Amino acid sequence: MMSHEGQWVEVQIRTARMDEIAERGYAAHWKYKGEKDSDSGLDKWLMRIQDLLKGSESDALDFLDDFKMNLFADEIFVFTPKGDLRTLPANSTVLDFAYSIHSQLGNSCIAAKVNHKLAAIDQVLTSGDQVEIITSKKQMPNDEWLKKVNTARAKSAIKEAIKAEKRKYYDIGNQQFNEILIDLKIEYRKENIDLILKEFDIASVADLYYKVARGKIDAKAIEEAFKLHEKKNKPRRKRFLWWSRSKDDSATLSQMIQEQTMVSPESLVLEDDIKDIKYNISRCCNPIPGDDVVGFLSDNDVIRIHRTNCPEAIKLMSRYGNKIIKAKWRSRDEIGFLTGIRFDGMDKKGLLNEITNIIAEKHDVNIRSINVKSHEGITDGEIILYVNDTERLYELMEHLRSIPQIRNVNRINRSVE
Repeated sequence: MMSHEGQWVEVQIRTARMDEIAERGYAAHWKYKGEKDSDSGLDKWLMRIQDLLKGSESDALDFLDDFKMNLFADEIFVFTPKGDLRTLPANSTVLDFAYSIHSQLGNSCIAAKVNHKLAAIDQVLTSGDQVEIITSKKQMPNDEWLKKVNTARAKSAIKEAIKAEKRKYYDIGNQQFNEILIDLKIEYRKENIDLILKEFDIASVADLYYKVARGKIDAKAIEEAFKLHEKKNKPRRKRFLWWSRSKDDSATLSQMIQEQTMVSPESLVLEDDIKDIKYNISRCCNPIPGDDVVGFLSDNDVIRIHRTNCPEAIKLMSRYGNKIIKAKWRSRDEIGFLTGIRFDGMDKKGLLNEITNIIAEKHDVNIRSINVKSHEGITDGEIILYVNDTERLYELMEHLRSIPQIRNVNRINRSVE
């Protein structure tokens, strides 16, 4: 039995009165409400329980386990931490249980404690389980959740939450998407939109805006999609210029920039052999090779490199448009750039060792620092590391996401100094 405090209490009652009530009282009432023309599940269940009770000399714990296994096959009975009983269809998961209590509890569910042991949201429950839901304000349902539930109530609540989330990001995503097209000099027309939807396997424009607003599709990805399309249909070669200067050249850097930008709008290629041009990687956004970047010419003839979506870069572009230089990366295989990633998920023994092994051994990436916190079975942390370019960074992040206990892995956009 489950006490009012949420604890299991083992009770064995063997009286004639108990048998009388079971056969002629409550059980008879339940049977009357059920099917009359066929043997009800209750009749069969009572017969199985009667057989169990005949072996009264068996251990109480064994009896309890057998009792739970003989509950209705098409339903399970699950308890809350306070001892409240919830009835669910067979094969229901932790997430089904959370949504059976309240949709908001389901939407914020990140894990659970089943019989005081940590469990994932897709763990299948059995009769007699005691379930405590663990939540996070940062949690949001996604399409994958529909595969983790079996009840109609849970599926409906998840779909509604996803729709609400996409509506919230519609305007933001629309604005960001249009800005990306303007930056890439791509016209907003049906043919181009259809190309993007097809390339990223997206069902609707609303889904596209949502992915853009959430950072799942950025300017680089869209540019690559169009480059791939052009390569298949009408190959083109794009000419990039870069700067170099001899010791005898007395021209100032400002003059060189002005001359080069008149020739080509993309006139700065960042590579190892540029010795005469001074440029710094901005700490506010920590760009790395592969990021879309822009240069800002400071008063001391030093070019500061920012990511194009950096808030500071946007301010500079709006105020000092004449000092903005478009820039592009060249391969820098031997140079590591400082960046950071943030992750969260379910804690387990050896998780940190698995993460560091993937980073250092599998991807050969140097780690500068790790900061990890764990509380009630939930862990989150930040890792500062050196990578050569965005391609290696995103490959590493995707590998970390493959760890079953890891829920989210994201790049840190702020300064990581």
